[in-house]
Amino acid sequence: MVKVKAKKKRVYLEILRIISAFLVIFNHEVAFSFYYKTHGASQIIFLILSIITTINIPIFFMISGTLLLNKQEDYKTVFKKRISKFLIVLLLFSVITYLLRYWYGEIDQISLGNFIRSFVGGKVHFSYWFMYAYLGFLLMLPLLQRITAAIKKQDFNVLFILHLIIFTIIPLIDLFFVAHSKNGFRLSSDFNAPLATIKAFFYPIVGYYIDQKINIKKVTRKNIISMLFVLVGCFAVTAIAVIYAGNRMGYDQRYLRLFDYLISIIVFLLVKIFCEKIMKDKYTKLSKFLCLIGSLTFGIYLLHPVQKIVFSDDFHYAFDVHNNVDILLINISWCFIAFIGSAIVVYLFKKIPGIKKII
Repeated sequence: MVKVKAKKKRVYLEILRIISAFLVIFNHEVAFSFYYKTHGASQIIFLILSIITTINIPIFFMISGTLLLNKQEDYKTVFKKRISKFLIVLLLFSVITYLLRYWYGEIDQISLGNFIRSFVGGKVHFSYWFMYAYLGFLLMLPLLQRITAAIKKQDFNVLFILHLIIFTIIPLIDLFFVAHSKNGFRLSSDFNAPLATIKAFFYPIVGYYIDQKINIKKVTRKNIISMLFVLVGCFAVTAIAVIYAGNRMGYDQRYLRLFDYLISIIVFLLVKIFCEKIMKDKYTKLSKFLCLIGSLTFGIYLLHPVQKIVFSDDFHYAFDVHNNVDILLINISWCFIAFIGSAIVVYLFKKIPGIKKII
């Protein structure tokens, strides 16, 4: 049995891992983009679910920052301890996924050259894109560790405000101009502020800052209520922008992530507050179970594309439904089945010597 000592783990991070992994699976379901095709109350429900789903990868990177940016490592250690193992796992699952895609007719022909191009280009399977972003984060890890070790509140505020301007304010202004004059309002393509704009750098720093610099004990009930109001506001503005843009220019996902960073931060904080302030040190059997499931989530990320290729279509085709609610229920059911199935497989793999350390 895989032994998980809850007291050596932070339960709130394990809960966030589980949320992130589940939302990654839902992200690749039809229901994620169903707000394109529905109207009225159904559209609002699907849209809310889609907005919630956008926090999946931000949460993943915030957890990574929490766990890795509080260390001080040199490049040799990072390459030996982290990057080499990560590349082995990514290569292994890319080979498996590539062969399965050929076997199930998603690829017409295979060759070593085509695989190498697909692997280097991140095109073996679309759902592995964030693994390449994570690899970039690992390559810069020692530098980021030194930067975050000296980060101050003012530094964090600058990063946050820049992110707010670039990913929320400018897109909203752009939406207004495009909708009324067909001429956009956008930043120069030459402008960049990497730590604020590259998500594989921004979110780890945010996760580290929340974990290390915010004293949860000082968070009041008034603070929590304020966060909930901000959360509602984020959902409301995003929904209005998406529907407004959809009605005028056709639906897409351009405005779906207007506040993904702010929603992610609030969810991250609320889960941490619940675990560390309300639950405190009450490590129950549930806590240990959550820590166990959390330890399996990286493997679930890796196995998800395999399950999608092999089982997903057959599962969905088994239900001949056209009602929106039924489709949503089937999609959610598949997410639970895929999550649980992957968790069981990863749990068994971890019992194999050598495998536990890399997945």
